[in-house]
Amino acid sequence: MDSEKKKINIKFNVLAIITIIIFCFAICPKTLQNDTFYTIRIGELILNNGIDMRRPFFLA
Repeated sequence: MDSEKKKINIKFNVLAIITIIIFCFAICPKTLQNDTFYTIRIGELILNNGIDMRRPFFLA
C-alpha cells in the first residue's frame, strides 16, 4: 500500500512539473527575440567593416 502511494505521488509530481513548464511557455511572449536577424546583420557589418558611429539601417 505504501509503494502504491509513492507511485501515485511521483506521477502527480511529474504531471505538475510538466503542467508548469507548459504554462510558462504559454505566457512567454512570442516576440521575445524579434530582433535576432537585425543583431546578426549588425554583427556581420562590424566583423567586415569595423565599428563605426553611423546607423546603417536608418531610413531617414
